[in-house]
Amino acid sequence: MPPSPLWRYFYTNGTLYKTDKSHKNAWCKSCITTSVCYLRERDAGRVRAGEIAGVRSQAELEKAAVERVEPISGKPERMRVHLKNCASVPADVRTVALLSNSSSGAGATNPQRIPSTNSRLLPSSPALHIPTPSVARTLGDISVKRSKSWNEATSSGGIKSLAKSLSPSELQEEFSGDLCKLFISMNTAWSAANNPRFRSFVQKWVGPEVVVQDRRVISGRVLDREVQKVEDAVKTKVKGQLATGVCDGWKNIAKSSLVSSLMSVGNEPYLIQTHDVTGDPKTGDHLLKLVLEDIHLIETKYDVKIIAWCTDDGPDGKKIITEDVNRALDVVKWFNNHGTALELLRQEQLLTFAYAWALILPVITRWTAHYLALTRFLKLKRPLQLCWTRNETKLVVCAGTKEELQEKAREIHATVKDEAFWYRIDRIQKILEPLAIAANVSQASHTRLDHVLLTLGNLVRIYSENTEFDEDMRTGIIKSLEKRWKKADQDIFIVAVFLNPFIRSDLFKRTALRESELYIIVERVYERLMRCKATIPFLSAFEDYKRRQGEFSDEAMSLNMMKQKFADEGAPLDVQLIWARVDSGVLEGRNGLVKLAIHIFTVVANSAGCERIFSSFGITHSKLRNKIDAKRVHKMTAVGMQMKREDRDLGLSRQRRKRKFGDEDGDDISLSTSSTGTEDGTEPGPTNFSDYAAGLIQQAVISDAPDALGDTSPSIPTSSSSTSLPNEPPRQTRVPAKTQIALAALFDFTIKPEDGLEFYWPGSKKNLEDDLLAHERALADELENESVPSRSATTTEAAPSA
Repeated sequence: MPPSPLWRYFYTNGTLYKTDKSHKNAWCKSCITTSVCYLRERDAGRVRAGEIAGVRSQAELEKAAVERVEPISGKPERMRVHLKNCASVPADVRTVALLSNSSSGAGATNPQRIPSTNSRLLPSSPALHIPTPSVARTLGDISVKRSKSWNEATSSGGIKSLAKSLSPSELQEEFSGDLCKLFISMNTAWSAANNPRFRSFVQKWVGPEVVVQDRRVISGRVLDREVQKVEDAVKTKVKGQLATGVCDGWKNIAKSSLVSSLMSVGNEPYLIQTHDVTGDPKTGDHLLKLVLEDIHLIETKYDVKIIAWCTDDGPDGKKIITEDVNRALDVVKWFNNHGTALELLRQEQLLTFAYAWALILPVITRWTAHYLALTRFLKLKRPLQLCWTRNETKLVVCAGTKEELQEKAREIHATVKDEAFWYRIDRIQKILEPLAIAANVSQASHTRLDHVLLTLGNLVRIYSENTEFDEDMRTGIIKSLEKRWKKADQDIFIVAVFLNPFIRSDLFKRTALRESELYIIVERVYERLMRCKATIPFLSAFEDYKRRQGEFSDEAMSLNMMKQKFADEGAPLDVQLIWARVDSGVLEGRNGLVKLAIHIFTVVANSAGCERIFSSFGITHSKLRNKIDAKRVHKMTAVGMQMKREDRDLGLSRQRRKRKFGDEDGDDISLSTSSTGTEDGTEPGPTNFSDYAAGLIQQAVISDAPDALGDTSPSIPTSSSSTSLPNEPPRQTRVPAKTQIALAALFDFTIKPEDGLEFYWPGSKKNLEDDLLAHERALADELENESVPSRSATTTEAAPSA
């Protein structure tokens, strides 16, 4: 008897069904296809998490799917019933099953199948040939196709299909894990899990196969399981690599003092530990103890080598802005606090530019914040003056009925029309621009040691050569820079610039740093970092590298090609990767110079990663959720960071807009929003600025005094001075005197800046304004969603560039 036509929708390996002596095992091809889709998605997720190397082959997936799907009897009537009821079967196949003649193929037990007489599975053979379904759930590398009907849309996805592929416990575990990550991603309170409306929604639209567990379970056991998955993925990804440790302190909304540590591997930060130090002494000794504990944890748990540790340099932002800046900020606050005045200014901008920009009020006293504020203020000079000229009476009246309020309005008017005031503001903005660009360079997540020294040198060049700036102010800035550089570990910064293959020793003055002295510095850093003695081949490599010969020539290192590659990708130049391409794997000899460069360019020279983590902490530990303990916030942030990395790798997340310095272009939206809080969660008040030049000079005077703690107390390396950490007790060696070369004496300022000192400058100079526009658009979206006009000042802050 010919086989039933229904066998085209089933697969068999020739084995008999249980105790049935006549009928074979039959696996529904639609069920197998659904299971293959699920397994492929799960493999793709594990690949993104770093748990496995790659997705299994189609043959392996089909074999695993057959093992997961329960077979049925090969009786035609049983197969017909399955096709009618199976949620994975497409609608057209279900129709065939309903219309098929029950007598056709009845009793058939010899369908076309894999030409094998034994029970061994051969899922890769043409007989099985499980096609990719026309409608597939789309994760990983599964193609996206639009469904044509509800049955087709649900035929290969949804809870019903998952229920066929997973056991009830596996299904519940996966649902709870995904729900936990969803809550973290959306910053949703854990109490939502106990909300009866949410539970009824899940039961109605998801089904009874899963339940929403209690909030304590999701934020406890389930969260711990997700954190363990993240840690396992990080272990697989970073194992055996070089890392930089970073730590910083923060105070949350509950006034708890926290110290968090992370490791940076390949310019990617990974959150490691958060310590609650509320009741602990805030001393260098205690911080050193925490750092050593975290180093041991990182190296033992993740099998990486910590080569440097970086901490913050303490409070930033000096109150050194002149009275003119205070007057400018008074104008900003006055307009933002009077709705009528703000609307009149907006209309004037539309007449002038056809666009409307926001007035920026910096709350945090940082270089970039004030640069942004003054840049925007100068751009709105003409609209501000025209607004007062055309609407003086309205603006005075809108201030209020009291005489002192109207007098304040007249003071604002006098400030706006004072041309000398605008001239001085323009000069201050030009003074702040190099400092803002330098902050942009030094606060990036990929900032290296050569970034820091080149930035310091370029600042000295700018303030030395630009005679338009006030002499006392220039002297104060240069003294402050030289003071910082004097305290730094100069050797490793000089070597970092030298080992930048695009620069080498071209920028150094030969009178201040002869070739023999440069080699001594390189040798000293090599022996400190690599724990081995420099040899004659190392000296030979140094000489060839300095002269761009042999394997260190520009052509052999493919410098132009690599620079173009990163430019095309829009990525920061990765000097470590350039050196890794010429690494032979040997620690000593000529390759010792390569190993030294790879170690140095692995170091991240700031704590910007910690600052970004604290921003995430602040979003999670808000005023409404102030009872969440620090450990749970740490776990939530770790899971959230992993999800962001996965979304970025899949191209699902929108890239952060970069900052851009200089003229403002592009359209914008007039907006204003409430001021942000400070790091400890308190609302900031108006800043009381001191005199600009006097502040710098006073800072330089203080810097000449000896340190209060002296050099005897243990301390952690400061930001911009990441110091190598030994992995073993150092052997007794000759310790040469500390390198002391002033910035003004170290660099040859006669070389064109674009050929050296400004190597990283243009990239940061073009980044700022785009960041400002993105910041304002985000705030505009918030206001649009809230549909509530706000009249308070827009706040900006010098956030690190990503």
